[in-house]
Amino acid sequence: MKTIIAAHFGELRGPNSMEESYAEICKIVDLMGFTGKVPVIKGAKRSIDKAPDQESASADFIIEEAMRDDPRPLICAFIRPLTDLAIAIKKEPRICGRMSVIWTGGPCFPDGSWEYNLNNDIDAANCVLLSDVPFSMINIECYDHMQISLAELQDRLSQCGKVGNYLFEQLIEGNYRNCANNSWQATRTQWPMGESWCICRCACT
Repeated sequence: MKTIIAAHFGELRGPNSMEESYAEICKIVDLMGFTGKVPVIKGAKRSIDKAPDQESASADFIIEEAMRDDPRPLICAFIRPLTDLAIAIKKEPRICGRMSVIWTGGPCFPDGSWEYNLNNDIDAANCVLLSDVPFSMINIECYDHMQISLAELQDRLSQCGKVGNYLFEQLIEGNYRNCANNSWQATRTQWPMGESWCICRCACT
């Protein structure tokens, strides 16, 4: 693993979502004992339509890695909006032939649907999908069927050291928090989530 990129997640919860992502990633990396071993880079702060000319250190990093003379393949995995990748492609289109992309995001086919990672930056998704970069999509029809129960997570995840316990506690706290204050996610999801969770929602809570 070369790095982890902190992503924005829209503005429903406030204007500093990328900074919140960065702080949370750093905390998890620390709980795993990987501080100083796994770099964490800040990504774009806003979607492309709201800040089309913004700079992105992570986009520059993607370009640098893609253009590096290295026989090993470069694979970028995104569980997030595609903002930084789109910025990188616009800045240096040649990277499309020097990397491949896996994205957890995208709507139902063929009629479309609301999907969190897509809707946080539709323009970025369009930019990437219209490019020549080799692209694999794990869309909502796929990941929404990957269900797991809180009981399983308590049994299998909470026992996995500090980081496992922290991640499980975050799910429980998020369940109560979103239910209690009719938070930003309540516009799309009924809270509490109950006993059966989608794996992707577990990763994003």
